[in-house]
Amino acid sequence: MAHGLIPSPFKLSINRVFGGWTALQLAVSHGFGGVHSAEKAEWMVDVVEKWFQDNDDIQPFDLEEFLAEVLETEFDMVCDDNSLQEVAKHICGYFRLCSQGKHNDVLNQIQELKSANLQQCIEQQPTEDEDEEARVPSSNTQIPTHFSQNNSTVNSDLEKSSAAGNDEEMDVDAVVDGWTVVQRHKRK
Repeated sequence: MAHGLIPSPFKLSINRVFGGWTALQLAVSHGFGGVHSAEKAEWMVDVVEKWFQDNDDIQPFDLEEFLAEVLETEFDMVCDDNSLQEVAKHICGYFRLCSQGKHNDVLNQIQELKSANLQQCIEQQPTEDEDEEARVPSSNTQIPTHFSQNNSTVNSDLEKSSAAGNDEEMDVDAVVDGWTVVQRHKRK
């Protein structure tokens, strides 16, 4: 058997930690990363292992930031449950043990890790404040104009779309900070 085909104890530890990470497993099971969510999660194991090989003295907060960036980029997800800290702490600890040649200790410890139990996860209903934040306001909409080199082009396009057949009238006011406030009024 070729040496490259046997996963290192460190890679096995990353895989086990990710397998027990409920937030990541929920993201995979719900397809947050698109149709290739499972492949992205497997890819993350390789990327983290390579990142440790290519860099010296990685601290848990470094890994936490790295994983947060990967989750946001690949899964369009922000993890606010402090699990990133826990995951980073475990992976850094396993790397330290592997660096000291304590491979058996790592293998013994990762056998104790539990896989994420997604059946125990329950859907939380949004609180009244969260529910209200998620609603799109119907009477006051802000549209960024910094995508256009000329704000008057955006403003005139908004006015044209309003006059083109809507039953609503739009008042367009430029705001100093680069945003345009559009207020809709029903025609009487």
